[in-house]
Amino acid sequence: MKKLFVLWLAAMMFVACGDDSSSNAGHDFSKDPGTIYRYLDVSQLDANQIVMDYGYCDSDSLGNVYWKPGPRTDLYSIRNDTLLLRRVYEDGDTSDEYEIFTGNNSGIIGNWHETNCEYDYDYDSGETVIDCYASPLVTYLDISNDYAIASAKLNPNYDLMSNDGICYDLYEFGEKLEDLCYAKYDSFANIHGVYSVPDVVVLNDTISITRKSPLSIAVKIGSVEFLYSEAIDVSEDNWTRNRSVSLGGKTCTYGYATIFIPKENCNENGAKALVELEKNSEKMKDEYKQCIEDLHLPQVQTDYTLYKKAAIYRPHTKKRTLFEK
Repeated sequence: MKKLFVLWLAAMMFVACGDDSSSNAGHDFSKDPGTIYRYLDVSQLDANQIVMDYGYCDSDSLGNVYWKPGPRTDLYSIRNDTLLLRRVYEDGDTSDEYEIFTGNNSGIIGNWHETNCEYDYDYDSGETVIDCYASPLVTYLDISNDYAIASAKLNPNYDLMSNDGICYDLYEFGEKLEDLCYAKYDSFANIHGVYSVPDVVVLNDTISITRKSPLSIAVKIGSVEFLYSEAIDVSEDNWTRNRSVSLGGKTCTYGYATIFIPKENCNENGAKALVELEKNSEKMKDEYKQCIEDLHLPQVQTDYTLYKKAAIYRPHTKKRTLFEK
């Protein structure tokens, strides 16, 4: 069964600027501490289709700042307390996945909770299955006739080992390590796409992963054991996710930041933080890569037979959530 997960690009810092509703006249609303917000224009809403703009501010290596529109069309249906969104692509084709939201609304207007699960058609079995993934955020989407407000807080139950997203994070330590991880995690998922993962996952005779805390794990390869951990923080207009790898008293850290800046401030003056991060991202990436190399971590080499087997389980699509691109 194909599993979806929250994809975090370890070798790249991504900074996105969304339209913060606090700067949109006529759409003021109260805000809670420790919550990030994003404003989405709704350009079309009818009986079974909605178009929302996931536009964001972007910057190139020369420091040029520009707003990048991101209109997205979804077919929707409501079943009891569940909202299903099915993406329509620019060529008119529709996605095989149905994103699942829950809420107590008679129609699409109202507040919906993003479940981080999807109905998905499995071509191998010819059946519709449920794919779920772990997210560090608890996300809601409040839809009105001409705009929507997305909000998110830290997920208090988030756990690095709770699903196979951790396998992607292990890729930089060896492709075979990632393959072993995906193949093993498939045995932990039930038919509803929900994982039941033990505190110690034995990948083979010499490799294991041990849960130290919800946000830290120990990876043992032969006689070498290193610690992998994450730190996540959320504020009103940004959220950050930093990863660290530690061995022998030395720690390498790299960060992921998502910043939401109002559309009207998407210029050189209003998006200085975006420009600085874009300019420094390559340097930070190189420094992190060199730091990892200096740790001399054991590399698990790939095996083509294992690679083909793991390809059955490895996710092939990335879920675009409300706060992750």
